[in-house]
Amino acid sequence: MSISLQRRNVIKTLGASLIVCSCSRAAAHSQHQHNDEQMSDDAESILQPDTGNTVAGHSQIQARYSMPPVYLLDQNGSSVDLARQLNTPGPVLLNFIFTSCPGICPILSAVLAQASQLLGEDRQRVRMWSLSIDPDNDRPEQLRQYANAFNAHEQWRFLTGSAAAVMQIRQAFGAESDNKMAHLPLFLIRQQHDEWLRMEGDVTPMMLATEVQGVLLASQQ
Repeated sequence: MSISLQRRNVIKTLGASLIVCSCSRAAAHSQHQHNDEQMSDDAESILQPDTGNTVAGHSQIQARYSMPPVYLLDQNGSSVDLARQLNTPGPVLLNFIFTSCPGICPILSAVLAQASQLLGEDRQRVRMWSLSIDPDNDRPEQLRQYANAFNAHEQWRFLTGSAAAVMQIRQAFGAESDNKMAHLPLFLIRQQHDEWLRMEGDVTPMMLATEVQGVLLASQQ
């Protein structure tokens, strides 16, 4: 299936207003496959006010992470030092994908794309990084095609590198797995310095956009 067809199928399934990933961490580890995701049309039951650490199948925790000093390539073939990039204040949205992923990755990318739309002009103040966990096959050309399929704006970079560099980053953020088909439905939001918000499970575009807006507001105080 082509990337563009994947995207059309995902958008058709998710609908025009809301995208919900219902793949849980437990399902990912126990079944080791991506074809068990189910979509929920009940937006009101999912988008509850976030009053705790776990809401409607979604969990989030505050954590401290340090980016290892490794070099990557973005979808345009430009060298990227993420550790150095993080010396610049401001929110960062990080997730893990691979372009040949048949299920959850297009969904996660669609969630990011819609969250970016919800941010409006503020999206220009937010860096978005999607790191491929399949660096042997995902080179800049494949990432560029994937980025185009999701109409990625200039602040959204798709990254690859050596297998060792990618694994260092995955280990640093607790995102490693033995099977790429069983990787976590995970988003990470850099709040300040080495402080991150880790969000797993049924994370919606509105949840992401709301958390990012909170970081933007806090940075202005």
